[in-house]
Amino acid sequence: MNLCNYAKVILARSTTEPETLKWWNDQPNKENKILVHVPNHSQNINVRARYENYHAFMHSYPKMHIQLQEFKSRIPRLQSYLSNAKYWKNNNKTGEKSIFLEKHNLLNWCKLSEAEKKIHKKENCEKCTSEIFYASLHKYTTPSTIEVSNLCEELTKKVCENSKAKNITKATKILHTLEPFIEHKLDTNIKETACKLYDLTKKLTSDEKQKRIHTIVSKSTERIAKTLNKENEEINFLASNKSYKEYERERLHTFFESKSKAKKNLAKRFKDESERKLKKRSSVGNLTKYTFNKEEFLNELKDHLKTVPINWNEWSRKYRVKNVQGIQPANGGQVLIEFAKSQGIDVFIYNTEKRMSGRYYFRRVRRSRHLITKRLRVPVPKSAKKLNRNIKQKIENFELDIGVAIAPKVFDQNKITQDGELETNTVKIYGRMIPMKQISEEFTKEQDNMDVFRVNTNKNKVYRHLKFWHDHSDILNRTYFSVMVQCLYDKDLYLTNEEYAEKFPERKSVDVQGLVEKPKMYIFGQSKSKDIDQLSYSKTRADDLQS
Repeated sequence: MNLCNYAKVILARSTTEPETLKWWNDQPNKENKILVHVPNHSQNINVRARYENYHAFMHSYPKMHIQLQEFKSRIPRLQSYLSNAKYWKNNNKTGEKSIFLEKHNLLNWCKLSEAEKKIHKKENCEKCTSEIFYASLHKYTTPSTIEVSNLCEELTKKVCENSKAKNITKATKILHTLEPFIEHKLDTNIKETACKLYDLTKKLTSDEKQKRIHTIVSKSTERIAKTLNKENEEINFLASNKSYKEYERERLHTFFESKSKAKKNLAKRFKDESERKLKKRSSVGNLTKYTFNKEEFLNELKDHLKTVPINWNEWSRKYRVKNVQGIQPANGGQVLIEFAKSQGIDVFIYNTEKRMSGRYYFRRVRRSRHLITKRLRVPVPKSAKKLNRNIKQKIENFELDIGVAIAPKVFDQNKITQDGELETNTVKIYGRMIPMKQISEEFTKEQDNMDVFRVNTNKNKVYRHLKFWHDHSDILNRTYFSVMVQCLYDKDLYLTNEEYAEKFPERKSVDVQGLVEKPKMYIFGQSKSKDIDQLSYSKTRADDLQS
């Protein structure tokens, strides 16, 4: 009988077993439940009910459907083939029947993936035929299946007889026996095939493991770096109320090792280099890749007095040291030192005050970033110096709007020089103002985007009431004067909370008045608490409102 093995068992057994039918009905999210009352005995289920049960199981798989007349004619034969021991291999003396029925019952059918279920078909099912072991359990199977089954049994028997090892080792030996034959005949890697079939992970070598870890950590590091150096970082810093020094202290403390640990690591490196456990670092590389006037440099160095200090970086600029790309390197002074040493010149007789002893220069202690894994360290946000440079550049390019300079104030700034003397400098500091026209346009654009207006601002003019208030307070021991501006909420102009919720039911409920009356900075600048100083902003404000 050339039916699919799952179709055989489900047709003959699962459609009439009360326990199986109850289990099917108890499954959550089942669209095709057995609607009839499930009796306690299988004899009480007629053929029509069994046919409907089968189609409930196979509703989504047309290849497994069967006509009612065919169903009625095949059921008696199927039940006989699956029940009588004479139809099973070895007359079912070693439990072939139970193995077959348990493998192809409804529960195991439901465990198959959707892709596997769609492969099966009612007749001439290639998937069931390819499963030689289960197909050969029943006597009514193809001759080729029986032949392959006998060969597999004979191979397994021979290998087990010749080996006294444990079962796991015997199984491994069988696979190793078949592996070269399969690879030679089919020209395919059996290990890769097994990994795909059973969804296994290929055993990686040590180098492959390190490469895989490195790739995963690198991607994670890139994501962390993008988060740390995200857009609007400069604006976030300016809004954080932190100084550049405080920002840099937090950055060094969070992302870099401590100074004491850095000193220990440097001392250990000195020791390993002296014992030749580590190769001494070369900061210049191959000297032949650098071009400069070598003869003039050597002549001047030989005639130079030992007592006169040498600024090696200035000499590198003087003799125009350049690398392969034709660029002057930042470590040009080190290039000159290494070149002089290679020519047999003792460079340690110069700049003796800058060395720990007669031979070794002070080496700067650098704090390394925290280590994630080998050769990978945590990404760091921008330094305060770079952040300051970016902010200044954005201000110059008008990417950061800080308003127009107004009401200059003259202040005396005291500073102690390196000689210990008090020095007084006069500095001029300007206040800043965002023009009222610009603020009004921003109010209109923001409120229009929030859809809080009752009227269309593109077709109708909008008249609003604005409220101004000023504040005078101390920030970082400096007295400041500020003026804020906000729109006043008007029910005739703006929607109410209820109207907004009714107009936009898909959006979250909002406080319309809170959105409308969100204030903006108008004027901000340093000012003394005297009236005459605070009134210095009045003329600027009046001129701006008139414009």
